[in-house]
Amino acid sequence: KAACGYVYRADDNHLVIDLPQVTVPQASLKREILTGAFPTPVVQIKTDELPGRGTRVTIALRDKRSYLSAHLGRYLFVDVQREAHPNLVPQSKPPLAAVRAAAP
Repeated sequence: KAACGYVYRADDNHLVIDLPQVTVPQASLKREILTGAFPTPVVQIKTDELPGRGTRVTIALRDKRSYLSAHLGRYLFVDVQREAHPNLVPQSKPPLAAVRAAAP
């Protein structure tokens, strides 16, 4: 059975989901979803039709995050890591052990 979609990382801050057999008929479902004001790693979700090739969903991330994707029947799930992984994103604060060592 063919996959219902394909997930890949376009660059550090973008995940792309290609859905070859999906069309988005309603204009209201094609609008960009802006989530930057919420405490989430996702800043924006955008849908584009690819004539003759289905639909592409682009997820803009606040910073580089790991993600997991899974197919279950005709469903495709994408889970983006909530907390930035220290090996993926430069830390803006020193590690807790360094803070404790520096405390009097």
